[in-house]
Amino acid sequence: MKKRIIALSLILIMSLSGCGKGNKGTDHMGNNNTVPGETIAEKTTAEKTTAEKTSAKNTSNNSGGFEKLVNLYDKAIGEKWTPDKLIENDMPLVMADCYGTDPSKNIGITVKDIDGNGIMDMVVGTTATITDEFYGKMIFALYTLDQQGNPKAVFISEARDRYYYEGGSLFAHIGSSSASDSLNTTMEYKNGKMVDTGKTTNPSLYVQMNY
Repeated sequence: MKKRIIALSLILIMSLSGCGKGNKGTDHMGNNNTVPGETIAEKTTAEKTTAEKTSAKNTSNNSGGFEKLVNLYDKAIGEKWTPDKLIENDMPLVMADCYGTDPSKNIGITVKDIDGNGIMDMVVGTTATITDEFYGKMIFALYTLDQQGNPKAVFISEARDRYYYEGGSLFAHIGSSSASDSLNTTMEYKNGKMVDTGKTTNPSLYVQMNY
């Protein structure tokens, strides 16, 4: 009887020792799924780190290849680049008119797929803090990506040739080269190009872009 009790005690001690080692993990089928010398905690941390790196990579991809251009605009806005410097960098000259005391509150940047073709676009324009009839809801520039994944301008607004947002993939195109030559139409952004819908537009149709 004593021998049986001793034997059972030894078995129990061995079982408890095996659970406490922590250097082997098993899945629901009883298979070992850790590398030699790796604890379950280490494996979990490694998996979490890998997941975080993948998430960060996906987030970077979601910016659509516009990182450098976004940073350039951030620099131009933060430093209140002069009109001459904006022109040198192929940026909209009219943007300088909206700096105010805090340009970061007046000018917004967003990266998203405007026309739903799976290619990210970048939009620069005035935020809701600009209520001026001329500059309110104005889109300074729209960019897409070329076949090599590099940003290219779809349009850049000028004082006499400017764009306003109308929601969805629609933009108002307003312009004039003289008193007798003016432009007032709604454009649809399709597959990286602006297509004239043939419909006239007016400020009541303008929509504030979310930045």
